[in-house]
Amino acid sequence: MIQFFQKTLALAVLTVLLPLSLRAQRTDSLVATYMNESRWFELSDLYAKDSARISPFLEDFSRAMLSHMFNRPRQAIADLRSLLRNHQQDMGFGNIVSMIGMIADDYYKLNRPDSAAATLDAFISQVEGRVDASVWQSLASKRDIMKALAPYSIYQMDGEKQFILPFRNDNSAGTTRLIRIRGAADGKQASFCFDTGASYNVISSSLADSWGLKPIAGGLAVKGSTRGMGNVVLIRQLTLGDMTLRNVPFLILDFRQGNEKAGSLMTDLPIIIGQDLIGRFASYVIDMDHHNITFHTEALKTPSQPTICLPGTIRLRTLKGQRTLDLKLDTGADSTCLATAYYKAFNDEVMREGKWRLAGGAGYGGIRYHSVFNMPKVSLTVGATPVTLKGVNVIAMSDKDNVFEEGYGYLGLDFLDSWSRVEVDQQNMTIRFEPKNNKQ
Repeated sequence: MIQFFQKTLALAVLTVLLPLSLRAQRTDSLVATYMNESRWFELSDLYAKDSARISPFLEDFSRAMLSHMFNRPRQAIADLRSLLRNHQQDMGFGNIVSMIGMIADDYYKLNRPDSAAATLDAFISQVEGRVDASVWQSLASKRDIMKALAPYSIYQMDGEKQFILPFRNDNSAGTTRLIRIRGAADGKQASFCFDTGASYNVISSSLADSWGLKPIAGGLAVKGSTRGMGNVVLIRQLTLGDMTLRNVPFLILDFRQGNEKAGSLMTDLPIIIGQDLIGRFASYVIDMDHHNITFHTEALKTPSQPTICLPGTIRLRTLKGQRTLDLKLDTGADSTCLATAYYKAFNDEVMREGKWRLAGGAGYGGIRYHSVFNMPKVSLTVGATPVTLKGVNVIAMSDKDNVFEEGYGYLGLDFLDSWSRVEVDQQNMTIRFEPKNNKQ
């Protein structure tokens, strides 16, 4: 789907550049580049500064994408529908498919799977039999899942404004250090992994079988070390700390798929709390000193430059010199890892200062191996906060398609260890760090 998006957008840009002034042409060219390369922070900056010089089509396109990526689902639905209504002839079919999927995702963020299903159903009924089904088949799978969820009031919670979830941050239960929260699913006690790097809530197939959970829908596409499909189950009552949620969707994944060894290495991850649940809250604070996470259902709206975005999982505005990076915040990873895009952008520094070695890791789909350069230190500015991390791996090459380490990479638990508290505001799309021994 992304390939369709990139190709059709490039064609659309050619049709609008000719009548414009040279400065407007340059602005439109930058807009197209930022969207095609998923450079959402730079697009946000450009749109805020120079939207008057963007051509009408790309201005509407930018506004819709920014609303979606910066977690404004109600606004995104209106902007995406307006884009489809006013510029459908400029977009190409691949873009239209992508926009319909985004509208459904935004309805789902608002706990409205019925509206998501209706949107997808209406579109599929228009194109079925007229175009190749492979182009829109992913929407059909999403529609089936939304229809299965529609009878339930998903993510229902008590009316409290904040919830406190104590956690452990160690590797006493296995080989991987994780943020573990004690809780219960339909009365069954479990240790949950708090994973901001996971798009979905996930339960292992072995645990789902032992609990007798039956799928309500199937066919959701996922990716890890490889690509695969998962089925959806519903946990009727989920308790984490002093928080209770009802009708919480989880994705069943077989971590042994493709590699039995990977499955054995990932026994620490039988059940994961991902962005699908985390994103339902206005903000949350990870207190690394006192080992608890506080979720807030409300946050005051403030005028601020966004320092995070949410294209599936949380990404942080990060600067390396003059270059803007978007790094995933991944609490499901013990250590920070920078990907091949970082290696290519800073090749001279990596080759000069890094020490080459081979490294491997387990993920959904099997074991993956990388050619890496271990950097003695990497200095970045995250949000507006300088930080230096030591012993960071930079991936130069992988033994398989690099779907897991796409983008510039991720910041792991070693990054969180640098701070006393980390506050993620999903209402205003900002992140704030409180240094250790410097509490306010």
